[in-house]
Amino acid sequence: MAGRRTPKDWIELRRRYAFPWQVVGRQWLEPHLFAAWFGPLGYAVSAYRLVPVEGGEWWVTLRAPDGSEATVSGHYLEIDLPHVLRLSWAPGRAADLAQETEVVLQMEPSAGGTLLRLRHGPFAEPELREANRIAWGSTLDSLALQLVEDPG
Repeated sequence: MAGRRTPKDWIELRRRYAFPWQVVGRQWLEPHLFAAWFGPLGYAVSAYRLVPVEGGEWWVTLRAPDGSEATVSGHYLEIDLPHVLRLSWAPGRAADLAQETEVVLQMEPSAGGTLLRLRHGPFAEPELREANRIAWGSTLDSLALQLVEDPG
């Protein structure tokens, strides 16, 4: 059936952090904390806006090591931490609904820390799914480094 999406169209990542879910969750919702770590290793946030309420907009511009910049944006769809944080996700600042996907985060208290589960999708093309899997893996590594340096 054309256009039908399946679970394989999503990426799923898990990370364990040695901090309570409240600390990990704040990194996603407090703008100045988010801007300090978000993006793959080697990238920096050059501009951002987060309105962390359901329906609120968010956008972030990342500067790559080569100086190029890219922006992603969306809206907060659901905020009920630690159970779920759902965001729409689209390239650019004017969301292109044809390219819009969804990011779902869940945080589970686990052995003195937090197990974070991230799902992102659905993706129409395997190459785009794989590129996002790699970028999210590195971004979650950036979060781990930030938590160790300054948990906020």
